[in-house]
Amino acid sequence: MTPNPGERLRRLWLRRRDPRGERKRSAKREREEREVIEEIAAEFTTEELQEFLEADRNPIRADPIFKERLREKLWKALEEQRAEGSGTYRD
Repeated sequence: MTPNPGERLRRLWLRRRDPRGERKRSAKREREEREVIEEIAAEFTTEELQEFLEADRNPIRADPIFKERLREKLWKALEEQRAEGSGTYRD
């Protein structure tokens, strides 16, 4: 099953913004990225793509109460994992 265009965009974006820094890009990876870009270009108009990308320019600020609740839930989940011995940690 072919992923939807939004999923292909997400995969391409994640590949391009590798937080570990620049890695040597293989010819295969370059070819895969070109294929994804071509697929996307065939399915969307320039205007639609610009509208999609515009969302990055206007970030939405999260509600501080929501952020605190989320932080507490995540911390609790980590503590539970650690208590079960199933958590893996990297130094």
